[in-house]
Amino acid sequence: MSLSNCVSLTSNFLETIVFSFLLTEIGRWLDRTAQRRDDEYLAGSRDLAELECRMRSLEKCSQPR
Repeated sequence: MSLSNCVSLTSNFLETIVFSFLLTEIGRWLDRTAQRRDDEYLAGSRDLAELECRMRSLEKCSQPR
């Protein structure tokens, strides 16, 4: 195996690692954004009854179909 092939394999490997890392971080960011949105929605409840209703609403939306 020549040096240029080794460099090419190393470059492809590093690109794969960086791409995987970026996808993971984007997924985490989206999860945090959704969590923040849900927290703000729940915090806007006027009383316990409305909070419980909103919690049930969020649970229904997150269940797989």
